[in-house]
Amino acid sequence: MDTLNPFGTDYLDDPSWLDTTMPEMPALSPEEEAMLVLVQKAAQKLVAEKASQQPSRRKKEDPASSPSQKITIRLPKYLLDLLRGKAAQFGMPYQTYIKTILQAHP
Repeated sequence: MDTLNPFGTDYLDDPSWLDTTMPEMPALSPEEEAMLVLVQKAAQKLVAEKASQQPSRRKKEDPASSPSQKITIRLPKYLLDLLRGKAAQFGMPYQTYIKTILQAHP
């Protein structure tokens, strides 16, 4: 068993599982760009209004009873950017995406 790869798999030797290519965005007309800006501003306004109306529902966790444990890990910026980009492609938070990868390769 390799100490750098304790799981006995070869996915670390073959980085193709982490597809880093981003699809190209189609060219937008000036009208489409203006509409996109208006939609983004409206969405930001709605999010801000909702946040100001509702108190946070997040409960303080008791670390002893939580099924999860918080950790801190340092990653190279380029790798974190790649993971965030890939998570965005799947429409999920990047931390959830990282957990998914880790669970897939125990």
